[in-house]
Amino acid sequence: MKRLSKIASVALAIGTLGTTFIGAMPAGATAKHSSVPSGIHLTIWSWWGGPEAQLMQATANAWGKLHGDTVTIVDKSSDSNFNDFEQAVRSNSADMAIGIPHNNLGPLQQAGVIAPVPKGVINTNLYIQPAIGAVSYGHTMYGIPLAAETYALFYRTNKIKTPPKTWNQFITDAKKYGFEFPDNNFYFSYAYIGGMGGYVFGSNKGYANAGDIGLASSGGIAGLNLIRDFVFKYHFMSPNFNNNYALTDFQSGKTAMYISGPWDTPGLLKAKVPFAVEPLPLLPNGKHPQTFEGYQTLVVSTRTPNQAAAWSLAQYIAKTTPLKELSVGHRLPVIKSLIDSAAVKQNPLNDAFAQALKYGTPMPNIPAMNAVWTPAGNMLTFVTQGKETPQVAAQNAVKQILVGESVG
Repeated sequence: MKRLSKIASVALAIGTLGTTFIGAMPAGATAKHSSVPSGIHLTIWSWWGGPEAQLMQATANAWGKLHGDTVTIVDKSSDSNFNDFEQAVRSNSADMAIGIPHNNLGPLQQAGVIAPVPKGVINTNLYIQPAIGAVSYGHTMYGIPLAAETYALFYRTNKIKTPPKTWNQFITDAKKYGFEFPDNNFYFSYAYIGGMGGYVFGSNKGYANAGDIGLASSGGIAGLNLIRDFVFKYHFMSPNFNNNYALTDFQSGKTAMYISGPWDTPGLLKAKVPFAVEPLPLLPNGKHPQTFEGYQTLVVSTRTPNQAAAWSLAQYIAKTTPLKELSVGHRLPVIKSLIDSAAVKQNPLNDAFAQALKYGTPMPNIPAMNAVWTPAGNMLTFVTQGKETPQVAAQNAVKQILVGESVG
């Protein structure tokens, strides 16, 4: 109860900073307030590197100038273990973190190292709903969503003039021009499983139900059958295909379509590949594939002695950086007015991924998701290698996931 009362007192201080979130405010818009002490130093671990880390440092410097404080950004972009932030909190070596994907928040929240977001830091009504849900457990937010990403269909415009919208047209174009994607990667393949009616976890009164796994449901089996057909019926790709192969073949012109995300666009543009991006075509059931969505977050340590300052800086970053982050990091803003703005729509690539977000679903953020990835990947491998039927592979995956949950 002591920690919760401390958070509550911080909420009162933060509330005085202003509860009206107008989106991307100009730098300097946050007024200096006595609730933020001067002369302190904050350390932020950033899983955004390069120009993105530089943007965060410049933003933090601007905030620090307003309040008489200093901030150090520690570039953690080469570290793939987001749970390292737990040790940073326990050793008091970091006050905040930026760039932790929302689906990694579960273990951190369970460990008690990320603080609930105080009321008034952001206006949740101005955000796209999935972004708020992605950082929430129950009705409590444990991070601020900063940006979103998902994947879509890349196609070569020198071969395909009009991107396929329907399943039949997609199959026709794929047969003629070639199509590939990493079929054994559950992150990508879930689009077909979810779109055909499968699911990872069911819902119980709005909460993810880790005991209800829908990979072996009729919809899950239907999605696996589509993925199997890509290999055995249409011969679009071989088993054990990965994203590096798909990107290489697309870039060389061997194929004209593949599935990936905005992280591939800078390289393709630099290589002067004639391409465009479109949301994935409709499925045989007439529905959109359900791509996994990822939300990049900002979190604050429960143990930092500088709670008021940390949340003030968090608010400042959330308000001032979305469009700048879109420019340097190619990450989509999660504020409604910005994702529908001319800044996004004027770039066809950004707009295509923004449209794809409408049909996706956030990756589950509960700790039980950690037990899903390996069995789900094995399920896909056995199906695409012809070692197991979709029914058997899915049933075995569900059993393994449940065992993993109990061990975890």
